[in-house]
Amino acid sequence: MEAIVRRGTRETTCAGLRTLRERMSLAVVPVLAVVVLAGAMVVAASADPEVYFTPAKVMVQPGETVEVSFRVGTCEDSISGYQLYMSFDPTVVELVSTMQGSLYVYSGYPTWFIDEEEGPGEWHFFDTVMGTGTFILPPGELLRLEFEALDYGCAQLHIDSILLADVERENLPVGSHEHGYIFVVDPTGVEESGGAVRLGPAYPNPFRSGTTVPFFAPGVEGKASVEIYDVAGRVVRRLDAADDSTSGELHWDGRDERGRIAPSAVYFLRMTAGTSTARCSLVKTE
Repeated sequence: MEAIVRRGTRETTCAGLRTLRERMSLAVVPVLAVVVLAGAMVVAASADPEVYFTPAKVMVQPGETVEVSFRVGTCEDSISGYQLYMSFDPTVVELVSTMQGSLYVYSGYPTWFIDEEEGPGEWHFFDTVMGTGTFILPPGELLRLEFEALDYGCAQLHIDSILLADVERENLPVGSHEHGYIFVVDPTGVEESGGAVRLGPAYPNPFRSGTTVPFFAPGVEGKASVEIYDVAGRVVRRLDAADDSTSGELHWDGRDERGRIAPSAVYFLRMTAGTSTARCSLVKTE
């Protein structure tokens, strides 16, 4: 007897889960357009659809959850199905739920939806409308994902590969793609000791070329030390603070100690004045 396996919001009948990917690769992949995305933008005609996450960049705190939508843009053709392989840093976020996108939920047709964890932070998604001549009409939502923030850092929602099929189950090239980003940060300064120093919120944050962090350190004598470090604890840059300043602003131009542009990531600014220390998160993007 075949087993009934619940996948996302639909039920799927199958004879064995481990043979599912093989059956798909033999029966589905030849009639789908595969575009392997190795970090470079795919160049195609303007009529080809784009796929992207929204919000494209989101900031959350550890313990919070956030929903992200995977969508397809305007297209001159109709779509029957897609297949997505994506990856992210499982130490920063955890995928806690998956749902069919609204294009499939409200299509009016039976659908076949699969969500499958390939490994830590590696997932495979497949959805299609069933029956000859069935289709959905872009633009709209293909997939909805809910993540929980685990630890400070940046989790890129990386589109490893994407496949699309038109109403005839023929190749439908992807015009372009945009990865998503979840930044797990503290929006304002967090006390590490003492309690006299206050930081943030930084502005702008996220930033590209530079950011400013207000500080307030009443009753602190002597010069404060200011360091910017990455999520691994490595010092990226040391900043100068004015002597005996009880308030003001700290500016970082996004460069390291050697003057090189720091890569896109989550950083922390830590200020120590006397026995008091505080930090705030900084998000640098491309």
